[in-house]
Amino acid sequence: MANLQKLQGSDTLRQMWPKINANDEALNAELADVLFRLNNILADAGNSNPEIVDARLGADGAVRPTLGNLVREVHTQLLSVLGIRDEVIDARIGGDGQARDSVGNLIREIESIQKTISYITENKAILVSFQAHAKFRAWQGVATDGNYIYVVTDRNENFELENIISVYSMDGLFISEKRNAYTGVDSTGKFMSFGDCSIIDGQLFVPVYNCNSGGQSPYESRVIRYSLPDLTLVSEHNIGTGVAECIVKYQNDFWVCYHDLQQVRRFNSSFALLNTYPLSQPAELEGGYQSLLWEDGYLYLNMHGSNDYGRLYAPGLDKYSFDGNAFHFVERIKPPTYGAGQGIDKANGLYYWSDRPGNQIIVTNKLKNGLLTPLNRESDVVLLGSVGLGTKPALYSTAGRRYLSIKGETSIGVLELASGAPDADGIPLGSIQFVDVNSISPDKRIGNIAMYLEGNTSNKRGGAIAFATKPDNSDGISVKMSIHGDGIVDIANQSGFRAYQSTAQTLTAATFTKVLFQTKEFDNQSEFDVNLSRFVCKRGGVYQVSCGVGFNQPAGNRTILSLMKNGVEYAVLYDGVSSSATDASFAGGTLVKLAPGDYIELFVNSTNVVNTFALSKRTFFTALKLV
Repeated sequence: MANLQKLQGSDTLRQMWPKINANDEALNAELADVLFRLNNILADAGNSNPEIVDARLGADGAVRPTLGNLVREVHTQLLSVLGIRDEVIDARIGGDGQARDSVGNLIREIESIQKTISYITENKAILVSFQAHAKFRAWQGVATDGNYIYVVTDRNENFELENIISVYSMDGLFISEKRNAYTGVDSTGKFMSFGDCSIIDGQLFVPVYNCNSGGQSPYESRVIRYSLPDLTLVSEHNIGTGVAECIVKYQNDFWVCYHDLQQVRRFNSSFALLNTYPLSQPAELEGGYQSLLWEDGYLYLNMHGSNDYGRLYAPGLDKYSFDGNAFHFVERIKPPTYGAGQGIDKANGLYYWSDRPGNQIIVTNKLKNGLLTPLNRESDVVLLGSVGLGTKPALYSTAGRRYLSIKGETSIGVLELASGAPDADGIPLGSIQFVDVNSISPDKRIGNIAMYLEGNTSNKRGGAIAFATKPDNSDGISVKMSIHGDGIVDIANQSGFRAYQSTAQTLTAATFTKVLFQTKEFDNQSEFDVNLSRFVCKRGGVYQVSCGVGFNQPAGNRTILSLMKNGVEYAVLYDGVSSSATDASFAGGTLVKLAPGDYIELFVNSTNVVNTFALSKRTFFTALKLV
């Protein structure tokens, strides 16, 4: 009898398939052997007893009592095989009702789907998308307040100019829409189109412009406000020229991006222009930036994408850092779909993208796909594990800290930061950020070290390194020190001051009198007290001190100029006797090491009563921190 492998109820299809094939081959072999023997018997017309006896011998080497027993046994096994084959044929039918060529093909298809599901689970790509309820409704932008999703367009289903606000549930189900949501016109009577939309302080803000109706440059722009959820028009504000596409609020000011201008403009709460910031990335084929949002102190701007399929994939979401004075390009992020080059918004940890060619809204829970894989991962967006390149991490470890360790094969380990940005003066090449994850500030960075191209020689420029820090109880970092390619070092707000006497002072004879300095020329860290005429050290270090006093002295007058530290004479800067009456200046300088809280003052002793010169160049006091 054929040696058949048993099928277990717990077997998967992949485990069953090799057993079924093996059983099929074993039964076919035994059946072929039986048929061969039966044919021999029939050839002798059943007159050969040796042949009949031989026919009772099975493939397993065992002799059956009768030939009939063997035939019935073979028949039973054949029926079993046919039953299994029917089950295998049925197993080839997928959930879609379609039969695959083989069970193996179905298994491989399932495995492929499982891999896709695993990729989406791990990489958090597109979570969900939903189609707009009518043509061209997802043409411009999207915003959500967590209760409803608002989608804006300046085109109706016939592609005619009409501003429409569509309202969807958070599950993407269409609820209602406001037709002709804005019918205002520009100064020449031309239609003004919706741009992207944003939720600000519980209201819907939408910029409008006259570009799409044939308006001429410089284009006109406004910002329209609607109450929620009734979408009643509350107010409109002129914001000047340009094709304003999107407005958001950050640090209590309004920020606007433009389709035709590579810049961001900053307005106060009354929509008065505060500043204009240029952006380094050039506009693409379909125009400039369509949308913007702030996150963790970075500004993200979505470059305008194609209107339909078959042209260009959406250019990208550009990330910029902001140092309080200028924006610096960081990277370009690929949008989640071909057409996600329009509006973008964030609410409750999810990102909403308007996909114009697809006429749909894409929802993701991160801006970028793909993950670094550290040794230990707390979340899918923050790398918290220690990583070693060419070595184990933390060569010199300290409990509680994380490490990135790099070891060269025979020489030093190198961390290389490079940028693909075009060659130009001031282009950032790379930076190292230092972040306080527990900060409640909008900008959680507390420091940054960045390298920039510097110079005028194309493709052969020098470099400058900048160190930026964040002051206590503030909301942003700024550059405090720069080292330029020529070796010049800039230090912003280094401890130092210069004060001078602006009101003359009478000095008592033969008495050490504090010299008064009523006016400050500069005081970088507010350390000089004009009321006490005293410099109080904020940060310890070595200071260069220089000072002077001027007055008319009689002949034989002895003048002593002394620097006092914490009320005790530290250094005699001048000690001399006049040989004749003269208009004189007495000056001196020294190095002094100060600790935080130490203070220095200037005293003078004159043999005779004299009146000082209240002049900046004659009676002055200055100090500068060296190290």
